[in-house]
Amino acid sequence: FQVESINILLSFQSYKFSIYMSLIFFVFFLIALPVFLLVYSGIVHLFVKLFKGKGNYSGTFKGIIYGMTPSVLLIFVPILNLALLLWSFVISIFGVSINQEISKLRAFFALMMLPLLDSIIIALFILLAG
Repeated sequence: FQVESINILLSFQSYKFSIYMSLIFFVFFLIALPVFLLVYSGIVHLFVKLFKGKGNYSGTFKGIIYGMTPSVLLIFVPILNLALLLWSFVISIFGVSINQEISKLRAFFALMMLPLLDSIIIALFILLAG
């Protein structure tokens, strides 16, 4: 009888822990996502300016937000993640292109500069560490 009551107590504690972790993740998501989008939009805006963008920061931010909306709304549907990522990127290209008055090709390259630089930095760290 004691083993069963201990198992029930442990499963209840585990259940409470899951709820607390879910709440912590949700609050972190609500705080971290807007901060990430503000910083990411600022960095992309620098690259947009390098590609002769004519708009201001808010135009870049709008383009990024429009693009990220499908991914953020449907992030919990695992089957759709890759398709949503690609669709979000396409929408971001159109949003940045329209808001910054640049071609879609320039918007594509402006959006690809940050992942490209990240990849180069990671490759350099791997080469230097290995």
